[in-house]
Amino acid sequence: MFPEGGGFENAFDILKKYWAHGGGDFYIGNRLPEIFSKLGLQIIDFKPNCLAGGPDSGVFNWADKFFTIHIPKMVEMGIISKDYAAIFLDDWNDHKVNKYSIFFSPLVVDVCGRKIF
Repeated sequence: MFPEGGGFENAFDILKKYWAHGGGDFYIGNRLPEIFSKLGLQIIDFKPNCLAGGPDSGVFNWADKFFTIHIPKMVEMGIISKDYAAIFLDDWNDHKVNKYSIFFSPLVVDVCGRKIF
């Protein structure tokens, strides 16, 4: 997120804990080549994707829906405090009204493979 600073500064670490709490692996994309190999699959396409945009963009709108729903859940799970959630959401709301804000989505990897015979 740009401009940097504020409550959003720790978003990466918070989201990593949130994913791990649910059994997710924030770095699964890094491990896919090994996983595919162990399953007898050959990677034929491996493409990282990241979206970016300002407050009027679709990716910013997606992030707004995500954070307003999931930040309270993170408080309930004990991942962040209620006070920090308020700081985080205040910072997010400040970014929403700053026409120069740019949000970068999490990196998503599209991968395709085929069975090696």
